[in-house]
Amino acid sequence: MCQRSRIYIPVHTLGYWYLITNIINFEQVNNLNMALSFAMKH
Repeated sequence: MCQRSRIYIPVHTLGYWYLITNIINFEQVNNLNMALSFAMKH
């Protein structure tokens, strides 16, 4: 249990930071999503 919590805690913090950066850089993320969708179509 302790080993799992040690692994999960940094993953959760990274996830929260990822959400925060997505909210701050919403326009950049939107452009990235458009680029990804374009790449998937082709």
